[in-house]
Amino acid sequence: GPNGRMSESQMAILAIVNPTAIRNKEIEFQNLMDLHNVDTFCCAETTATEQVQASMRAKIQKLGMQTVWSDSVMQQRERINGLPCMRGRVGGTSIHTKWPIREANSQCHKPMQAADRVTHAIVRWGTIYVQILALYGFTGGNAGHKKATNELFAHALSMSQTTNLPAVFVGDFNMDVHELENFDMLRARGYMSVQKL
Repeated sequence: GPNGRMSESQMAILAIVNPTAIRNKEIEFQNLMDLHNVDTFCCAETTATEQVQASMRAKIQKLGMQTVWSDSVMQQRERINGLPCMRGRVGGTSIHTKWPIREANSQCHKPMQAADRVTHAIVRWGTIYVQILALYGFTGGNAGHKKATNELFAHALSMSQTTNLPAVFVGDFNMDVHELENFDMLRARGYMSVQKL
């Protein structure tokens, strides 16, 4: 709109959530939509197996949303009866929105060992296109976990550089965002953490 302002009908309301397990959480999504007008969800730690992703995609579509998922996580265990276990291992990210969305063309930059911990999508919010990168960092306070999260974020940064659009990095980093190795470089490029907005 004039003066670079978006009309209220173009304004996006984003929620960053850690559902721990996304299976059967569509009621919680609907509640957030009803109470806070959320139209974009960025999820970290979905623990969504391939079967859960398919099931939840249909349930989320009934809410009027489209979805982009990370790679699915492995099943927590195998069942004796041969049926798929719906409980997944730790990991998984996703982006769900009422706005037009597509998977970003950055798959060649995806981390090989943690492809279930980052989702990269292009979303059209009103008249602008943005890229959203949802991440789920590694838990634990030791140097190995911080190193793995920094490597994951470096991959996400490479993924974001495959397109010339504004980028939003969201999720559960499991560490202070200001301690990320790439944070100073991002700040120099004009990025801000939510804590500083």
